[in-house]
Amino acid sequence: MLWLCLYLPLLPLEVFVRGGQDRPTAVACKDRGRERVLVCNASAETLGVRAGMRMSAAYALAPALELRQRNSAREARALGHLAAWSGQFSDFVSLSEPDAVLLEIRGSLRLFGGLEAFLHLVERAAAELGFRVHKGVAPTPLAACLLARNGSGVASGEDWRQRLQRIPSAYLQQPQATLSALRDMGVTTLAGCLRLPREGLAKRFGPEFLRYLDRLLGKAAHPLNRFEAPLRYASRIPLPAETDSLEALSFPLKRLLLELCGILAGRAAGVQSLVIELSHLRQPATSLTLGLVAPNRDAEHLLMLVRERLDRLPLPAPVLEVGLRVDRFESLDASSGDLFGHDQTAVSGRFLDRLRSRLGSESVDGIACYPEHRPERAWRIAEPDAAREVASVRSAARPARPLWLLPQPLQLATRQGEPCYEGTLTLLEGPERIESGWWDGDGVIRDYFVACNARGARYWVFQELRRREWFLHGIFA
Repeated sequence: MLWLCLYLPLLPLEVFVRGGQDRPTAVACKDRGRERVLVCNASAETLGVRAGMRMSAAYALAPALELRQRNSAREARALGHLAAWSGQFSDFVSLSEPDAVLLEIRGSLRLFGGLEAFLHLVERAAAELGFRVHKGVAPTPLAACLLARNGSGVASGEDWRQRLQRIPSAYLQQPQATLSALRDMGVTTLAGCLRLPREGLAKRFGPEFLRYLDRLLGKAAHPLNRFEAPLRYASRIPLPAETDSLEALSFPLKRLLLELCGILAGRAAGVQSLVIELSHLRQPATSLTLGLVAPNRDAEHLLMLVRERLDRLPLPAPVLEVGLRVDRFESLDASSGDLFGHDQTAVSGRFLDRLRSRLGSESVDGIACYPEHRPERAWRIAEPDAAREVASVRSAARPARPLWLLPQPLQLATRQGEPCYEGTLTLLEGPERIESGWWDGDGVIRDYFVACNARGARYWVFQELRRREWFLHGIFA
């Protein structure tokens, strides 16, 4: 097996600044009753702010520093979303709380073009979501975590155990009391720790510490819980400042949609309806529901539709936070497309999505066939995806039908008993008897013919047999 650990060192900060943040920003936490800087962004670091610094000293260096209190619940939700998103790269994903995700990737490397290409793809995709990741690759999950937290990267060759032994003992995932005791004993690396007698280590730190070392080096199994992604999605990104600019709103929306579509890719699913929620200060949130003709998981297509709708949406106040919610995932059938790789169904679906986004769902309909012999009643207005394609193959059992039916049959004049329309009509095919509707009070008895005039124009005409009158009902292209 081969494990990839995605460690998020800036997660406490990134849950606040994914919407874009250039101002100096820091996340604070309490340490022994005093507020200290847990993590800060590059703008704050340029001014001299550092992790572990007291907040009073940080404000002295950066009076305009924007302070956020650590939000562990928001971090846990973000980590869960990242784990669900990682399902597109591996069939086994596990959480390494509070700030890392583990993926078993041995079976994925061939699919994604090898280890180097795979790691580059994952890192770039995570950056597009607004997360900076440190990667660790090793044959055991604990070793991958240790490499990622230490910044040592990939150690999947024959010497991976030797490489691990050079890592400082301070990076071991153990209680702080254990790490402090190792430091006081002069044990500064994992190699130094392994040189100590096992009996003494067990007596000093307990059997759990020895079990951790064995699992780290692959001498004992390390069972992990598989992460099960929920069948719905809800996430929010705060904005750095109030805004009603479409471009400023598009940036966090794109990150949310990329995250959603990654989750959908891992589940081989799509969405047919999603809800955008825009939060305001002292105003009810603005909600925008976007419906699609067919399930989809193309982030660029979804962003284009959202932008179309937002461009015409009046906002009662500037926006403080952007949210995205999907209550149901839909199965998404794979399509191989035509000979040149074009999926005509997807192309037409995207065109209809864009029309409905611009004109409104109520302005775009489809036409579906209906089982009725009377031609004027053989169709219904329907949702675009409910329309059924009518076969174009003609046969003796399927008479010709025109594409264009008149709203109402047009009564024709006759000349010596022959119907006339821009000249006397010549009957080419027919008759086709349609006798139906006696049960609803609108019964018909008609003989239909394909006819043409002297100029070659073709029409669909019928004779009403009870009154012996001729009518024009359709026109052939």
